[in-house]
Amino acid sequence: MTTLLIFVLTPVVLLAVVKFFTFGCPFTPGSVAPSLYTPVVATGRANETTLTATIKGVFDNELIVATLQWGGPPTPGPTFAATGLGLYPAPMVNNGKPFSWNGMNIQVFINNVDNPPKDGNLAVKVTLSVPSPVPWSLCIWPYQTLAKDPVFGAVSTNPNFVGVEIKTPEPITLSYGYALYAVAFAADSPATAGGDGAFPGSNSLSGPGWGLITYNNNSNPLLIGFQATAAGTGTVTPLAINKPTDPKNTNPKGFMLALGIKWP
Repeated sequence: MTTLLIFVLTPVVLLAVVKFFTFGCPFTPGSVAPSLYTPVVATGRANETTLTATIKGVFDNELIVATLQWGGPPTPGPTFAATGLGLYPAPMVNNGKPFSWNGMNIQVFINNVDNPPKDGNLAVKVTLSVPSPVPWSLCIWPYQTLAKDPVFGAVSTNPNFVGVEIKTPEPITLSYGYALYAVAFAADSPATAGGDGAFPGSNSLSGPGWGLITYNNNSNPLLIGFQATAAGTGTVTPLAINKPTDPKNTNPKGFMLALGIKWP
């Protein structure tokens, strides 16, 4: 059975299309343990070197998945400071290296929390070796998982992709309790009034949906999560259709990365 879910929003926001090819029992949206926890997206201004994102309600041994996007040289890499959390590059995502996209770097960092602050509020500070010449961002989503090696199936779009449909080339297979983590970016191209070709340009991404939890700050980047809450196995392919605000911008640049999080 194939089910196509389409969430159509206003013309300047995201049209999120998620395909579920289900085998056995289908996935059912809803809350179940394990759970998707409150994400956080922090944005930094151009020519700054530090950015802090505070995660609330963090508990011991919780998995933290963080995506950093910044401009400038990829090395030496960014450094993180957080009580009880030592983030390191996710080796299964682009071999632990940053993606190069539109003159910027996008890299995924992970680790489990060890002895978090007693109030559960974990401040994650990232420092760049040189200022980012463009606005930059830090997208974090904490996950509850019992898996020893929880991250799998990382996939991304072609960094040279140009067009209105931002889509991962392959789906991610999820079982019960597994979660999808995805981050989408948009930028203007070619340069038009109100946009210089760099992130975030004048483009906007947003979109809540049935079974699809999204969280965004200033609409771009967009942080997406989905959890399989019923028995069975299926595949999930996120697709973001970008609607630029400038009608002359017919070929905007886009980038999306996605990965799976195991539960047991």
